[in-house]
Amino acid sequence: MNSELVGTLKALSTDPARVVDLYRQLYAGSFVVPVQEGSEPDLGTALFVTYPCPDGARELPVFTSPDYVLRDMPIEVVLVTVDGNALGPRLLTNRKVRSCP
Repeated sequence: MNSELVGTLKALSTDPARVVDLYRQLYAGSFVVPVQEGSEPDLGTALFVTYPCPDGARELPVFTSPDYVLRDMPIEVVLVTVDGNALGPRLLTNRKVRSCP
């Protein structure tokens, strides 16, 4: 688990300067993300599963551990573990997603 990362996230509200640590930890971390079943073998083409938010944005749930995942995800969703150094660029350059209601 990314306990150091979780600690940094909690500290941000009282110490905004910790954002410098946050970016380093996001890059070095490992995360669990939901993707559409069958698209998971290749992160470059995987279809991330997103969920709607009240403000109209679509959120990609990113977890620090398989123990902390959403319950009741659609059956066609597969959880994959991705290194932060691969996840960040993938989110910026390729926005393929499968939306859940």
